[in-house]
Formats: sequence, structure tokens, C-alpha cells
Amino acid sequence: FAKLKNYLVNILLNHVAGRHLRFEDDENAMKAVLQFHPEADRLLEDLVAIKVDCSPVDDNVRCLWVIKFDGYEEDVSMQ
Repeated sequence: FAKLKNYLVNILLNHVAGRHLRFEDDENAMKAVLQFHPEADRLLEDLVAIKVDCSPVDDNVRCLWVIKFDGYEEDVSMQ
């Protein structure tokens, strides 16, 4: 578990805010992690991209955002 947590923290801290994750590497890992979210089915439905960006509440906090086919974006909490 600690290895996965470190991997996720590394992605959040080292990706430029607002940029999409690349499908070949980090995005596939994030999709796998999202499977454990209580609302995974809804979050993964029509998913076209995942990005790291600032929280809608605090610009100093980074979080994952799912981006849907219709352009809808939603921040995702992975507590």
C-alpha cells in the first residue's frame, strides 16, 4: 500500500497543474486506482482523460480531475 501511495503522491506533485496524464503510463494507473472509488462506475463512464490540477477550494492543493466526453470536469477525492 505504501508503494502505491508514494506513486500517487509523486504524480500529484510532479505533474504540471492543468496537464492531462498520458494514457501510456500514468493515466492507466489512475484508472485502476479509480476502480476503488465508491463512485467508480460514474467517474469512469465516458471518461476521456485524467489530469492533475488545483483543488476548486484551495489553489495550494492538487487533486485528480476526470474529464468526460462532453467536456464535463470533476475533481476526485481519493481519501
